[in-house]
Amino acid sequence: MEALQTADAQTASTPEGWTKGDPVIDALPLDVAELANFTPSETSPDWYYRLRRS
Repeated sequence: MEALQTADAQTASTPEGWTKGDPVIDALPLDVAELANFTPSETSPDWYYRLRRS
């Protein structure tokens, strides 16, 4: 239940087995400008799989 509430509050997704404090998956970019500003990192290697701390 906590994973669903966190996902709803943060406009993100939570993977299976998610527990409080684990990273959430960011929603996909809404436009090309947001996508153009994306810089790959160790925790977010691709534009479609971006992790961030919850």
